[in-house]
Amino acid sequence: MEMIVLIFLPNLLKKPFFVFKILIFLLIFFFDTFDEVTTIKLSNFLAKKFINYWKPSKVFFIDSEIWPNIILAIKEKKIPLILINGRITTKTYKRWNLLSNFSNKIFSSFDLNLTSDIKTFKYLHKLKSKNIKHFGNLKYIRPQSGLSIINSKFSGIFKKRLIWCAASTHEGEEVVCAKVHTKLKKKFNNLLTIIIPRHINRCKEIKNKLEKFNLKVQIANNHNNSIKNTDIYLVNSYGETNKFYSICKNVFLGGSLIKHGGQNPLEAARMGCNIISGKNIENFTEVYNFLEKNKISKKIYNSKELTSYLKKLLLKNSSNLAIKRKIRTLGQKILNRTYKEINQI
Repeated sequence: MEMIVLIFLPNLLKKPFFVFKILIFLLIFFFDTFDEVTTIKLSNFLAKKFINYWKPSKVFFIDSEIWPNIILAIKEKKIPLILINGRITTKTYKRWNLLSNFSNKIFSSFDLNLTSDIKTFKYLHKLKSKNIKHFGNLKYIRPQSGLSIINSKFSGIFKKRLIWCAASTHEGEEVVCAKVHTKLKKKFNNLLTIIIPRHINRCKEIKNKLEKFNLKVQIANNHNNSIKNTDIYLVNSYGETNKFYSICKNVFLGGSLIKHGGQNPLEAARMGCNIISGKNIENFTEVYNFLEKNKISKKIYNSKELTSYLKKLLLKNSSNLAIKRKIRTLGQKILNRTYKEINQI
């Protein structure tokens, strides 16, 4: 029997996924153009047209946003609906909870809910979801395809430098990194700090701020492969974090020195990097607890502690390869249990 499965993934609007991209574009257009009643009617119509065209046998929302009109159209057709690796932050839960009757209708539509953390498991119960299970975060097993090819072309540029990386940084955290670099450079004169901002449109602004510390700041450029005398290397493109994690052993995850809730450290941990974060990591508490328990991550509270801990790591100069094996084993176990569970729907 032929089976059509629709899979909704995060950040679809950044990719040329033609039908869904057009659908969402129209929904946004209508939302901005018409009154609320007209918007609801049109968005419901488009959602139904979308489902009727594809006629899916099952629909998976994987680590995705919740799209109410799509969900209601799916349930109207009595199509099995599955949430995989679901994650709800406290902020998101509070928003949904303000519309309790509506949110209960949406979340009870899922036939199976597989959560990425315990916090989401509890929130889904409160939102009246059914058949909720927690096996773990599927991002423990995300593939690392193409890294050997990338490394062979890329690592030579940086091979003579001692590197640490600050990833997914937010405003204010780059200045902390500049201060840390200035202090560490007194001990390690070939130090290079790679900064990957969460929002790359800030790169020029960041460059201007950091140059006030008398640092040589270079924004990544495909036409300039020389990093001689560069202090700070600013990455101005998305989707390249793995490439940089592959050449450095120590990574500070941003959004954690400010009140943002932290960023997911699994991508760096899978590459065998030592992880450092600030205290504000409530969005990924479970993951960080696992990494801390295995002595892979370290929580710091200020620039002084970050400087001190980085100094120890740079002197040691070794990545934690054991964590790669642990994460791979755990990830495979989560994947197997997930696969078994969805096959029963």
